[in-house]
Amino acid sequence: MKINIAIVFKVIFLLTLCYYLVWILFGVKCAFTGIDSGWVAPALSSGEKDFGLDGFSSGIGVGIFFTFTYAWFVPLYQVIYLITCGMVKLKKRIRHS
Repeated sequence: MKINIAIVFKVIFLLTLCYYLVWILFGVKCAFTGIDSGWVAPALSSGEKDFGLDGFSSGIGVGIFFTFTYAWFVPLYQVIYLITCGMVKLKKRIRHS
């Protein structure tokens, strides 16, 4: 059984899109349940919670912060995958012209 490597890379790419869906769902959860207003600097927190649009944007901010510090390889993989796919399609288009 031969596995096409392009299909494997595409499946990985689609799974990495689920990563962003998780952070959007986390933002929605924070909009309804609230998030500590001092999540950036817990030592300076007054214990108040942000709800609604502020809670959603804070949840997305947590996702961006987490991505930059721990999961930086997810957007890196996606950029490399998209550039490579674009180059392959451009090469095919030039070859068929």
